[in-house]
This record gives sequence, structure tokens and C-alpha cells, in this order.
Amino acid sequence: MIKKTGQVWSIDFIIGMMLFLFVLLLSVRIILTMNTTEPYDLTYREAVYLSDNVLSEGYPKTWTTSDVIIPGIALDNKINAEKLFNYSLLEYNKTKIAYQITGEYLFYFSNGTSILNVTQCIYGFNVPVTSDCEPIISNLTYSNLAKIDRIVFYDNQILRMTFYVWS
Repeated sequence: MIKKTGQVWSIDFIIGMMLFLFVLLLSVRIILTMNTTEPYDLTYREAVYLSDNVLSEGYPKTWTTSDVIIPGIALDNKINAEKLFNYSLLEYNKTKIAYQITGEYLFYFSNGTSILNVTQCIYGFNVPVTSDCEPIISNLTYSNLAKIDRIVFYDNQILRMTFYVWS
């Protein structure tokens, strides 16, 4: 009788191969499902990105409506009235291109109890507003809507700046 001593014929090789294949298939499945991004996640990321850029100094730092590359309304970590006024003069589509976002957006300022008319009621996408400057977003058509609130300092008072981004 011939005795087979090679590992290929032993049971430990079969168990090791099954374990290896199981780990390999599990790893491939995890890698393939890891990169899927939900549409809401993209909208939320855009909202965070937009709020960060709007609350920056912009580029160049002393931008005007004619030479702006990235509009920002802050100066020394405060909302700058001149930059905010210049921002209100910019065309909405020009700001979307500058920020490189695909969704629509708007933002406004409030003091906790009411929305403030600072140069204008809302900035960004033109939506109707109530007599109290409240944007009427119920008329919008969207599949994903993200809301971001930021605390800002403007004209010696602390305000809440609310961003809506939708796609």
C-alpha cells in the first residue's frame, strides 16, 4: 500500500482553502458595498461645503462683483456688511458655478425668534417669502433636502445662519 504524505490530500488543506475563500469573498463584498454613497449624503456634504465657503473670506480676500472667484461673506471671523451686500448683487447661477455645486441652495439670517432682513430676506435661490421674511420652501420640488444651521456674528449680535440645499 502506498502512503500519501503530501498536504494536498489532507483534510487540513481543504479546511484552510475553504477558510481562505470565505475571507476573500467577504472582503470583496465589503469593498464593493463600502463606496456606495446615498443621495442624501451627497446633498448633506454639499450643504456643509457650501456653508463653509460662504462663511469664508472668499477669493480673492477683497473680492468685488467683477473679480470674484469664490464669494465669501466673512472677514476676521465676522460677517462683513460690504461683502454681504456684494454677495446680494451676484447672480445665483454665477455663485453655483463658483462653488461647484449641483444642487440648489438658499440661506438667511435669524435671531432665534424671527428672520432678519439683512440687505435682503434670503440669499441664493429665489423663492417667495412671507411678510416676515420666512422663505416658503413647501413649494419646492426636491428629492433630498439638507438643512445646516451656523452661529455667526454680525453687527455686534449673534445670529443663526440657516442653509438649505436640495437636489
